[in-house]
Amino acid sequence: MAPGGKAILFFAIYRLLLSSVPTLWLLTDRIVAALGSLVGLATGQGLWVGATFAGLDFLLLSGLLTFFVLRDRGIQDRGRIINMSAILLLMHAVYLGVVSFGSSLQDLLGAASPWNLPILARGLHITYLAFLFRRSQPTETSAPRAAPSSLIVLALLACALPIFATLPFGRSSLEGKKVVAHEKCFGNWDKPKHGDYGRLSIGMYGMLDPFVRSLGGEFLVSDELSAKDLRGADVLILLYPHEDWQEGQLERIEDFVRKGGSLLICGEHTTRDDNGKNRFNEVLEFTSMQVRYDSSLMTIGGWLQSYQALAHPSTAGIGDDRNEFGVVTGASMAISWPASPLLVGRWGWADPGDPKGEAQMGNGRYDSGEKLGDQILAAEQPIGSGTVIAFGDTSSMTNGITMGSHMFTARLLAYLGNRPGSPQAIWRQVLSLLCAGALLWMLIRASVSGLGMTAVIICGSLSLSTSLGHDLGLVLPDGRPEKINNLAYIDNSHMGRFDNESWRLDGDMGFKMTLVRSGYQALELQEFTRERVERAGLIASVAPSRAFTQDEIKIVHDFVTNGGIFILTTAYEDRLGSEALLRSFGFEIGRIAATPTREPQPMGHFKSPYLPGNGTYVYVRFHEGWPVSCVAPDAPPVGFDELVVFDEHLIRRVAGYFLGHAISSAVPMVERPQPARVIAYGNGNHPSILKRVVGKGSFVVVADSGFILNKNLEVESGEEFEGKRENAEFWHWFLTDLRGEEAWIPPEVRPRKGR
Repeated sequence: MAPGGKAILFFAIYRLLLSSVPTLWLLTDRIVAALGSLVGLATGQGLWVGATFAGLDFLLLSGLLTFFVLRDRGIQDRGRIINMSAILLLMHAVYLGVVSFGSSLQDLLGAASPWNLPILARGLHITYLAFLFRRSQPTETSAPRAAPSSLIVLALLACALPIFATLPFGRSSLEGKKVVAHEKCFGNWDKPKHGDYGRLSIGMYGMLDPFVRSLGGEFLVSDELSAKDLRGADVLILLYPHEDWQEGQLERIEDFVRKGGSLLICGEHTTRDDNGKNRFNEVLEFTSMQVRYDSSLMTIGGWLQSYQALAHPSTAGIGDDRNEFGVVTGASMAISWPASPLLVGRWGWADPGDPKGEAQMGNGRYDSGEKLGDQILAAEQPIGSGTVIAFGDTSSMTNGITMGSHMFTARLLAYLGNRPGSPQAIWRQVLSLLCAGALLWMLIRASVSGLGMTAVIICGSLSLSTSLGHDLGLVLPDGRPEKINNLAYIDNSHMGRFDNESWRLDGDMGFKMTLVRSGYQALELQEFTRERVERAGLIASVAPSRAFTQDEIKIVHDFVTNGGIFILTTAYEDRLGSEALLRSFGFEIGRIAATPTREPQPMGHFKSPYLPGNGTYVYVRFHEGWPVSCVAPDAPPVGFDELVVFDEHLIRRVAGYFLGHAISSAVPMVERPQPARVIAYGNGNHPSILKRVVGKGSFVVVADSGFILNKNLEVESGEEFEGKRENAEFWHWFLTDLRGEEAWIPPEVRPRKGR
C-alpha cells in the first residue's frame, strides 16, 4: 500500500502545484515542448505538444510508482533501476512518436485522431506497471514508526500548502469603482431593441454598462481615452481595438497601469496588418504577453470540460461544464515570465492564421507542428503598481455570452477593481514551492498513517480554501438600486426543458433578448440561492425537472411578496418538478375544477386573443398548451375590475375559434371574481395563462413548456412566424403590465387618431 499511496499523494501534490503556481506551469510547458521537438526530429514530423497530449501525467505517475516500488521492495541494483527507467522512457517515446503522426492518422482515422491518442498512453503505461509489479517481488520490511513531532510538522505543512497556493487574501469588489471602456473597437455598443430580431440584433458590448452598474461600479465609454476620462478610473477595458492609436494614447495607457490601474485587453484570432502588427499587441508591448496570429480551436465546442483554470480570485470555484468562462474561438497567448497563465484550454490546438483565408483563419484542422493541447487563453502580468489581464478572445465580454458566463465575468471585473492578494503573486509561488518541497521530503520516509493523515488534511484544506476563495471573489448582480429592478434571471438551476445552446429551436435566447428589449438585464441563474434571488426583479423558470425544495419555495414566496415577478412555464407532462411550487401558490396544471376526475386533455398548438380594441384583437401563440386553474383559498378577493376585461363578444370568439359558432353561442360569461387574473384562454374557455398578485409581486403560470422557447417566439434568423411578431408583441405588452407601467399597446388595437 505504501508505494502506491506515496506515488498517488506525490502526484496529487504535483497537480495542485501545476494548477496554482504559474511559474511551474510555464516551466513544465517549456520542458514538454522541448521533449516533443526531440521526438519530432527523430520521426521527421513536427511535434509541439503541451502537457496534456505529451502524456506527462502518465509518465510522472509511472515514474513515481517505479521509484517507490523499487525502493520499498529493497531493490538496490542500479542496473535494474536503470533498465526499468529506460523501458519507461522508451515506451513513452513510442507514444510520442505516434502522436507526431497525428495529422496523418487524422486522414486515416478521421475525427477520432489525435484527440483520443492519450488512450494509447494509458494502455502502454498500464502494461508497463503490470510488468513492474510482476518483476519486483515484495520484501519483508517493518513499517517505520513516525515520531509525534514529525506528524505535527506533516499536518502543518499539509494544511498550509493549499492555503498558500490557492487562497486569495482579500475580497474582490467593484463597489464604487470607475470602469472605463474604449469606444473604438471592432464591434459596436448596441443592445437588443424592439423592432430588430434574430441573432444579428443582439449587439456586441452594449450590455456592459448595466452589468457593471449592477455590480456597484460606474461605467464610462470613452471615445479618446483622454486624461480626463482616465482620471480616477480603476479599470480600463480595451475590446479588440482596431483603429490606429492617436498621439499619447499608448503612453497614457501604460502610465495608467504603472500607477496602479487595472487593464483588461481582449484581442482576437488571426488579426494582423501587412506589416505583421495589430492594435492590441501594440498595447501589450510593455508586457511579456502577446496575442498569437492563430485560432485557438477546441475539440468540443465552448471548451466544455476542457479548461484548466489556474488558482486565482476570478476563477475559484467556477466549473467548466457549460462554458462558464465564456471563451469561444479566439487566439492563443504567447507569454513568458513574469506573466502568468490564467486560463488554459487543454483539449484543442492552435491553427496558424492564413492571410488569404476567410477572416485570415487557417484550414480548421490539426497539422503537424501546430501546438497540440494546453492553449493559453488568458494571462496576467503585474506592471508597476497595476496589472494587465489579456485575452485572445472578446467573447466573454459580449452581450450574448455574458448571459451565461456572468459569474466569471463579474468576478474578473471585481478582481480588477479591487485586486485582493492573489495566489499568483511571486512571493506566494515561492512559498508554495518551498512548502511543497518540505512536505515531499518528509513524505518519502513517512509511515502509512502519516500518508493517510497528510492526504486527508490536504483534501480538507484545499476544499475549505476553494470554498472560501469562491466566497471572497463572489460578486452578485443587483437590480434593486435601479428605479425599477431591471435584473432578470432565467432559472438554469432546476434542469429546465430547454437547450443550453441558446439559439437552437428549443433554446431561450429569443426570450432573453425580449427581456433586454424591455429594459431588463437578462442572465442565467446557475444557483438558486436567496442572495441571488432577492437581488432580481424577474425570474423565469421553464419546465423545471428538478423539484423545488421547501427552502426554495419559501425563497420564491418571499421574492414575490416583496415585489418580484416569477414566471413559470410548464406543460402537464412536465409538471412534476414544479408541482410543489404550483400547489403552494394555489395553481394546478391540466385538471379543471369542474371535472376533477377527468383525465387532463392537451390543447395542442393554438392562438388566443388577449387584448381587444379598435374593432379587432391581437393574439398570442401557444406551442403545446394545457389548461391551468387557480383555487387559492388563501388569496384575498380580487375585484372584477382588476381582471383583464373580456367582454361576451371576445369570449364567444375565443370559444368559436376552437369549437365552432354553434357551440360558442352557449358559452356563459364568467362574472365572478377569481384568485388569479386570466391573461389568455385556451380550448373550452379554460385559462392557459394566469397571473396571481401576491403581496407586492406577481406569480405567473403559462401552461405550455415551449411558450418562451425560440420555436414559439424568435428564431436565430429573425424570421417572422407566419408573417407576424405576435408573441414578441405579447411580451412587450405583458412586461409593462407586470411592472405596473403604462401599458404598451400593439399597433393593431391602438385607438385611431381623432376618436
